[in-house]
Amino acid sequence: MIKNTFRVEINLEQQMCDNCIRNDKDYYEYLIQIRYPKRLIEKVNEDIEFILKTYKDLINNIKEKKNGIDIYFKKNISYNKILNKLYRNFLIENKINSKLVGLDRLRSKKKYRTTCLFKIVDLIKNDKIYFKGKLYYIKSFYKNNLILISLDNSNKKRITYSINKNFIKKIV
Repeated sequence: MIKNTFRVEINLEQQMCDNCIRNDKDYYEYLIQIRYPKRLIEKVNEDIEFILKTYKDLINNIKEKKNGIDIYFKKNISYNKILNKLYRNFLIENKINSKLVGLDRLRSKKKYRTTCLFKIVDLIKNDKIYFKGKLYYIKSFYKNNLILISLDNSNKKRITYSINKNFIKKIV
C-alpha cells in the first residue's frame, strides 16, 4: 500500500451572507430623511409613528436629527407610499439621489443606495400668506400644489409651490 502525503495551504476569507449583512445596523439600501420645522413637530410625529409601525420589519436603524429623522431601510421600498402619507397633511419638497455602491456578483446587477429627502415646508392649512402682493389663506395642499383663497374677493387659485416659492411670504 502506497500513501502519499500532501501539504495544502488554504486561505480563508471571512464573509457574511446577504441576510446577515442586511441585519447589521450600519447597512442600508434606502434612506429616508424627513426634515420639518419646530412648529410642526407634533403633527409630523403622528405620521412618522405610522411609517415606523408599517415598515418595522424593513427598518434597520433610526437616527433622530436636530430638525428631523433619518430612517434606514434594509432594502429598497416604494417611497411613494410614505410620500403620499405625508402629502395628506403637509407641503413637501423632495429630492431623490441614487449612488452606485457595488455589484451583486450572483445576479450580475448593480447595487444602489438611495437617499430620499422629504423637507416639510413651514406652511399649514389656514395659514395666511402674501402671493405676488395679494393676501390669501391656504385652503389645502395637493402634492406640490397649494389651493389658495383670496381674502379680498374669495377667488380660488391653484399654484405649484416649487415654481412660485420665491413669491410666497408667510404672515407670522
